[in-house]
Parts: sequence; C-alpha cells; structure tokens
Amino acid sequence: IDGWNPSDLGFQLTRRASGLPIWFALTLHGVDAHRDAIRAGIAMARRFTTALHASDVAEPLLE
Repeated sequence: IDGWNPSDLGFQLTRRASGLPIWFALTLHGVDAHRDAIRAGIAMARRFTTALHASDVAEPLLE
C-alpha cells in the first residue's frame, strides 16, 4: 500500500529526545551535584589504580 498512513507517524516510532534525561537530571540535582559525582568517580578510579600498582596479583591494563 503506497501513500500516507497516519500510523507511520506515531510518537513510538520517532527518535528519543536524547537531551531530555540529562536536562532533567541537571534541573533536579544541579550542576554542582553532577560535578561532585564526577570528581568522586575520578578520585575512586585513582585510588583503585594506586591499589592495583601496589598489588602482587593484578596490574592496570592502561596507564
């Protein structure tokens, strides 16, 4: 069947608004909370890397 079909334009067939989740999270929690969470994750990764360097059973794959 050729031609225009309104069911082809349903919202479930459209692309997701990819910016909406981050906008909502930033609005809800604020930029400072996200910055603090990112910094905490980086600090944790650094501590883990230091522990890997000190370990005899494992080593970091990348520096």
